[in-house]
Amino acid sequence: GVYTVSGVTPLGCQSSAQITITVNGLPILSTSGSTNQICIGQNALLTATGAVSYVWSGGISNGVPFAPTVTGVYTLTGTNANGCTSTLIFGVNVLSNPQLIHTLPTATYGATYDVSISTVAGLVYTYS
Repeated sequence: GVYTVSGVTPLGCQSSAQITITVNGLPILSTSGSTNQICIGQNALLTATGAVSYVWSGGISNGVPFAPTVTGVYTLTGTNANGCTSTLIFGVNVLSNPQLIHTLPTATYGATYDVSISTVAGLVYTYS
C-alpha cells in the first residue's frame, strides 16, 4: 500500500512524503513422496514444488532418491524469488523386512522332504 507521513515544525512549516510498501507473499509449498512408508533398503523420493529453492533436513536433495535406514521426519524450507520462506514437514516410515525362520534336514539326493514355514498374518510370501 501507499503510506503518507506528514510533519509540522514549531514555526508552522509543513512537509509530507509518500512511501509504497509491498508485502510479498510466502511460497505455497506442496510435497510429494514416492511413498511415506518403505521397507528398509528401499529408496524414498521427496519432491517439493511452489518455490524456487528448497532445503531438506538430513542432507536430502529435492527430487533425488535416498535410502533412509530409520523412520524419520524431514523438514523442508522453500524460498521464493522474493526471499520469503515457508516450511513443511514430511515423515517417512521405514518398515523392517519380515524374517523367515525355517529348519531343513540334511538333504539326501532323490529324497522327498516336507518343509513347514510359519507366516505372519497379512504378509505375502513367494516360494520358489
